[in-house]
Amino acid sequence: MWLLQYTINYISARVRWSEEPVDSYYTIVVTPELRTQYKEYKSYEEKVESTRKCLEIQGKRYEEFRHWDKKYRRWLAGFRVYYTAKRRTPELPEYKEIYDELRPKLLEMWGEYAAHYVDSIIQYAYNTVMKSWKELYEEGMARKKKPVMRRRTIYLKNTLFRVRDGELIITLIPRKRYLKVPIDGQWFLERVDGWRLGAVLIKELEPRGRYRVILQYTKEREKFEPESYLSIDLNMDTIDLLLYAPGTTKLWITIDWSELIRWIRKHHDERSKIQSRLAHARRDNLRGALERLSIKYRNYTKDIVNKTAKYILSLAEAYSAVIIVEDLKKNQMYRNKEWNKELQMRLWKRLIQELKKRWFVREVDPYCTTRTCSNCGSKKTIVQGLTVKCTKCGITINRQLNACINIMKKATNITITNQIKREKISIKDIL
Repeated sequence: MWLLQYTINYISARVRWSEEPVDSYYTIVVTPELRTQYKEYKSYEEKVESTRKCLEIQGKRYEEFRHWDKKYRRWLAGFRVYYTAKRRTPELPEYKEIYDELRPKLLEMWGEYAAHYVDSIIQYAYNTVMKSWKELYEEGMARKKKPVMRRRTIYLKNTLFRVRDGELIITLIPRKRYLKVPIDGQWFLERVDGWRLGAVLIKELEPRGRYRVILQYTKEREKFEPESYLSIDLNMDTIDLLLYAPGTTKLWITIDWSELIRWIRKHHDERSKIQSRLAHARRDNLRGALERLSIKYRNYTKDIVNKTAKYILSLAEAYSAVIIVEDLKKNQMYRNKEWNKELQMRLWKRLIQELKKRWFVREVDPYCTTRTCSNCGSKKTIVQGLTVKCTKCGITINRQLNACINIMKKATNITITNQIKREKISIKDIL
């Protein structure tokens, strides 16, 4: 493990940082309260004009817009103020440069073990750890500090293992020591029949205790020409499906997940009660009670997710449709403690992962899929409850249908009218 961390430290020390200008903006919404800490205005128009003059005196670039406020139930004036900031982005050194510098040093430390482990360490540290850190940093999800490996992970190249006589044979010391893992008769072999063993990972479960051998099988995906399209809008309590087959079928289905959310909320409350009740009891009792709850939660939610995915896949397979989903990131949706807790109860990622395993899925940017008008493309809309009203073309449409159409438009060039019948089903209907 220390060789892997040494490699990560070595690459981190050679990361080059560059600054580039980024155009951004912040918004100011003028609230209707006329009395402020410093001044009392005679009218709302005077307050808006005062804000406008203040921005002009500061030399700010701005754009005015109108904002419908749910709290005050009225139109408010807003200012979109533009500015230019400097953004620091990391640039990793070339892989060949790192490989040529590091390999001789690591081989001296490695001793008599197979030299291909050194190649695996460099490849894993660069392609998996550092590239992932770079992507997360650019999205604002990682710090500038170098990554630190908490548990041991070994990535094995194809030259370090082979399968023979129902055993996975891993080379430790060439022609001297081997690790043999029996795989003959394992439950997963039927599922990967015809697949190729691509890579092997060994992960540490307990420090210097238990380890897990992970086998990664690969198979070339067949070419797929979609005949229709199925977009999915994931909401807090519902999943909306929009199926479009050119010239023949338009189908809008809403799956109600509220019953599942209530069960998850009840499970969390029950878990909290057990934790508080057994806080001063024996640790074995606490661990056993929580483990039973975790198993119950895992099995129930897994069953729901699998059956929901199976229902969606049956539609996609029947119409030869490609599935289009939003690339949702919960950490970019966090607001406060209560809202974050509600977000954690949504199983969006698990559902999308299950769909990706079995079918052809495209992901699109979720930005403004609800607010953008699906008829004219304008973002000057009023979102109230379950409806979206466009101030440009005057159309009023269900917000979930509007999002489904926009998700499909981001992946295709299809134009869909909003005259689509809706079919509602619940989790019980799927089960």
